[in-house]
Amino acid sequence: MCFGCVEDVEWEELDWGDLGCVVRPANVPEWERLCVLDVKIRPGQGHDFHRHPHQEEVLLLRAGTIDQWVGEERKGLTAGDTAFIPFGKVHATFVAPDAAETARL
Repeated sequence: MCFGCVEDVEWEELDWGDLGCVVRPANVPEWERLCVLDVKIRPGQGHDFHRHPHQEEVLLLRAGTIDQWVGEERKGLTAGDTAFIPFGKVHATFVAPDAAETARL
């Protein structure tokens, strides 16, 4: 598979927002080391602190604003900003309760 089309995204509704699996080993086996997600986090919600021991992660904020944690460092990000999370590094993403819109990463 060389193309990922919007109708192929597998969506999962979570407590904090929606997780769309664009590319992951379960749906594109030949891309075993790559995971591409489309994430929506509602105001007042967040993806709590966690780590990926075998994956690096790059977040690209497409819409909204977030507070992004990487280790003990926090940075407010807006649309167009990115964050790089190294292998095994603890990180989290939060959207302020008074945010004007759902964040899209």
